[in-house]
Amino acid sequence: MIRILDLCCYAGQWGSALAALSAREGVRAQVVAVDASAAALEYARRNIEAAGADCITLKADVFEKPDLSCGPFELVVADPPALIKGRKDIEGGKHAYMKLYELALGACASGAGIVLCSCSALLEENDFAMAIAKASRRSGRSARWVARGGQAPDHPVLPAFPEGRYLKCWTGTC
Repeated sequence: MIRILDLCCYAGQWGSALAALSAREGVRAQVVAVDASAAALEYARRNIEAAGADCITLKADVFEKPDLSCGPFELVVADPPALIKGRKDIEGGKHAYMKLYELALGACASGAGIVLCSCSALLEENDFAMAIAKASRRSGRSARWVARGGQAPDHPVLPAFPEGRYLKCWTGTC
């Protein structure tokens, strides 16, 4: 069995996709879905179970150190909503991303896969990388990044609007 942690899961898009992939490979998955919204968690539970996995939901604010003693996990995903809404939120948002990524890295089993994301237009790629680096140091976990992702071609970036390159995703192992 593979144990998956889906932080800021909303409706369980990552958890259900990973559950379906595990099922296709003949591996049973258990997904722990964490979100602050009870309604979102209900959608996540339904979606994850429909994809063939067991689902445990945890209604919690990820910034208040939720109880993740049910870990460690073989795969951890942290894909929050935009934590930087405006220019006044940049410094606080960078710190929030670092805290979330620290939680994610700390929940990983040795050799686990990890996916860290941001959809904040005002978080530059370099600041995203710095938040991950600080989280790695603070958690005492090092990660090897094997892939970086962003938006698909249906989200074009205009030269005069670099904030249009807002989706960031790093995938690796820790």
